[in-house]
Amino acid sequence: MLFPIKSASTGPMGPAETAGAKDTAGPAGPAAATISMNAQNTAASPLAIIIGKIAIPLPNDQFLNCFTINAANTIFTFPVTGTYFITYHIKATDALLMFWHIL
Repeated sequence: MLFPIKSASTGPMGPAETAGAKDTAGPAGPAAATISMNAQNTAASPLAIIIGKIAIPLPNDQFLNCFTINAANTIFTFPVTGTYFITYHIKATDALLMFWHIL
């Protein structure tokens, strides 16, 4: 059995209060990162993966901005120790018994 929900009646709104005193500003936060990079494998050539590991090369559309890369386009060296936001996308045609991760 369903019962209708009754809203509680409320009285009229009271008067608005005055704003409190402003406090002093806190210390400045850390500066935003000014380094970034991008690299892709847009050749879309298939990579044969047999049992074991494979490093996916990222030779195309490179924007490295202070980062260094090895000759095989598989190892990127970060210029400064810190916290980085890393994203990646891998298009697999057969994902059976596969997994990937960043080392």
